[in-house]
Amino acid sequence: KEKISKEKDNGKLIFITSHVLSELDNLASHIVFMEEGEVLFYKPVRTLLEDTGEPAITDAVMKILRQTQHE
Repeated sequence: KEKISKEKDNGKLIFITSHVLSELDNLASHIVFMEEGEVLFYKPVRTLLEDTGEPAITDAVMKILRQTQHE
């Protein structure tokens, strides 16, 4: 995580894929969430957290997934 943070601070683009969303807290600036090969949403982390009112990426994504299941 330290190397990734350092490179990010140096302005480098870093692409991370992970099934463990909690690993992305404090690392990611944008989130692309895909399911079965389709993009469900793409937005800045700050916007994601503001839109959902959640404090962490995992909580925000889970909230969006619960909402989309009820539609």
